[in-house]
Amino acid sequence: MSLADDLIKLEELRRAGTLTETEFAQTKVVVLL
Repeated sequence: MSLADDLIKLEELRRAGTLTETEFAQTKVVVLL
C-alpha cells in the first residue's frame, strides 16, 4: 500500500465512524512518520 492508499483508508474509517477524530489524528501522524 502506498501512503496515499493508507490515508484514504483512514479517512474511510473515520467517515464510517470506525475511528474517532482523535484516533484518526493519532493514526495519521503515525502513518505520516
